[in-house]
Amino acid sequence: MDTVKIKIKIKHDSVPPSIKINCCNNIVFNSVLEHDKEFNFTVEIKDRFFVEITKKGKTKQLVDIKHAQELSIEQISLNGIDLKTKEFGEFDAKENDYVEDHVLHTAQCNLNGIWRIELPLLHVLGQVVEHRLKNTRDRMDDCDIACFGCSQTYGTSLEEHQTWPRQLASLTDKQIKNFGRGGSNMNEISAFIDYYLERHTCETIIILLPYSMRKQIVNNRGVIENIHHYHPANKENVFHGEEHIISSIAGRFDIFLKEIKAKGINIFFGVDHPDEFKTWQLTQCKDYMLPYLRDEGYQKAPDGVHSGSRYWKDYATLIKEYVDKSR
Repeated sequence: MDTVKIKIKIKHDSVPPSIKINCCNNIVFNSVLEHDKEFNFTVEIKDRFFVEITKKGKTKQLVDIKHAQELSIEQISLNGIDLKTKEFGEFDAKENDYVEDHVLHTAQCNLNGIWRIELPLLHVLGQVVEHRLKNTRDRMDDCDIACFGCSQTYGTSLEEHQTWPRQLASLTDKQIKNFGRGGSNMNEISAFIDYYLERHTCETIIILLPYSMRKQIVNNRGVIENIHHYHPANKENVFHGEEHIISSIAGRFDIFLKEIKAKGINIFFGVDHPDEFKTWQLTQCKDYMLPYLRDEGYQKAPDGVHSGSRYWKDYATLIKEYVDKSR
């Protein structure tokens, strides 16, 4: 489930406003609101996440006597992450005496109307592309620890023994498989994990999540495509930023992790971006997170883009220590 917090501030000289709060088609509140109030509740995001707040009660009589009736959306957080209501909220002023209908980007509602914030439509579970099943270091098989991720896990431009799954194997007596694939994303990785578990067994799954802007789409030719943040189809996500993306998917990713845990499989995930690590730590997924290791001061891989062997050796050590403590 997804956790939501809404903080509202009310100011009125004589008559309080009538407020209706709709979150993802769930009516959270629908009455007169006389005082400041904080709403805490859970929802299940099945489509786009949105909050819509309808304000009524600013009558012609109140306007004529110059009495204030104000609603301020102080904060909305989703899964522990602030959604920046002032920057992304939109107030559609409607049915007001002396004032024509108009739209403002604001969190301050002094007239009658509907305030709304809406996040991009995002998914956690993607689809498996058959030909990409072969694009991994290891053949799919049973193992002790199965490692999933993108090119950082695959080890682009590194020798096989330099990748973090191999370096982790050298620190343990476990059989470890590297199922990282270049250009991957959360959608493909989660689908790949489900595909793997339908056919094979393991004791532990470790995921190194790529940048959250990456995603899987079906393009206009009907072909499944993995895209990066600069793709035109990612325009809305780029506008909202990583915090909104993570807030939208955290609840469903938490369910995904719990379902695997319920099968008796240990599961952990890390991220390869420092700011995203901090954001994920705010969510309900934090208990599954691996520590973050900054790559400053480490030599890059030969391509100058991916992390180098020494970094992955230290990261593998960090993973081993954390997983051992968690058993």
